[in-house]
Amino acid sequence: LRQDDPAKPCEIECHPDHCKSMTSRPFMDVSNVDLHDPPLKKYDGVVIATKVLWSKDRHILKEMFCLLNAAYNRHVHYDLLVFTTEPWTEEEIHELAHVVSPAKLTVVVEGPSLEDHVASMDEQEIKFLYERCNVKADEKITWFHHCKEKDSHLVNNLGYAWQSEFRAYHIWNHDALKNYQYMMWIDSDAMCTQHWETDPIQMFIENELNLMFDHFPGGFTRNEILKEKMMSAYGKSLCKVSMTEMGLLEPTWCREQDLKPSVRQVYGFNHITRLDVYRSEKHQKFLKTLVSDYRFSRRWDDQLAVTVPAVMEDPEKAWDMRKHGIHLGLHHNTMIDGKEKGTHLSYVKWWTHTGKKKWAVGRAMCDGLIIELK
Repeated sequence: LRQDDPAKPCEIECHPDHCKSMTSRPFMDVSNVDLHDPPLKKYDGVVIATKVLWSKDRHILKEMFCLLNAAYNRHVHYDLLVFTTEPWTEEEIHELAHVVSPAKLTVVVEGPSLEDHVASMDEQEIKFLYERCNVKADEKITWFHHCKEKDSHLVNNLGYAWQSEFRAYHIWNHDALKNYQYMMWIDSDAMCTQHWETDPIQMFIENELNLMFDHFPGGFTRNEILKEKMMSAYGKSLCKVSMTEMGLLEPTWCREQDLKPSVRQVYGFNHITRLDVYRSEKHQKFLKTLVSDYRFSRRWDDQLAVTVPAVMEDPEKAWDMRKHGIHLGLHHNTMIDGKEKGTHLSYVKWWTHTGKKKWAVGRAMCDGLIIELK
């Protein structure tokens, strides 16, 4: 074997950026490893989706999708969809498609450019946005300007604020999703750590669920305006959301004198949704109202937008994965499935010290892609 940089070893799978001159590589046939009995059924109308800001995020997508393929998707080859804020070149799309093949990959710009967003705003809206994001008079606003919400300690860059608004409302009727009925969402930095013994899509569809999630709660929203928004759309308001011992979401409804609901919400890094529920007129009315205060707000979270419609529709059709025997083992924000602290804060460190030693298929398929990004 030859490699271009001895400090960056090529293991079972070489990384193309630093192992270009390898004349051969070790090979492990994984086609008969970690098979399901009976084999997994591929259901119609399913897509696995995620979102990034731009093509510079494609390495983390290679890593995430490769690991997902090793854990699950190589058995069913569901379509993969990447929403991006800034466009990619055809070469960049092809680069990612090579990693996920034979699954179909679509990379789609999710909405207008920032320039077009600003051009559609009136003078007062622009003034409010620029003040909130501390944009100086001689400065051009970018997705990387950090913006603060009034009466909040939260500060987020504009790109993050937009993704929250997009995922809360605009995503559900996006053209790229029009041919799908079920969407598994997985954040680009949510990494598989093991083979998936149980098929979450099968459980979701066979039980006619509307929402299934990896973790609850993922924060909460406490705001009197939220009650007004729910009353406007549904004629009733949640005051609290909890989870039963059986792993079902359970509502507590507001009385007239309850002015400020405190709604705990599903963690947004991984969930499955029935798209027709979220596209329905009553839920679209709520979601549009939810984000209607002003453009690029982080006041309302996309996690809230996933939780409220599911509870309003039928809380018994909103299931926690773990409580129903599904252990995905997703490493995200230092946690496993949002529940247990990971043995290493960094996925790369976990992979180096533990993951590649215990997960043979993951190593065979993805080892060369898992590197510390600079």
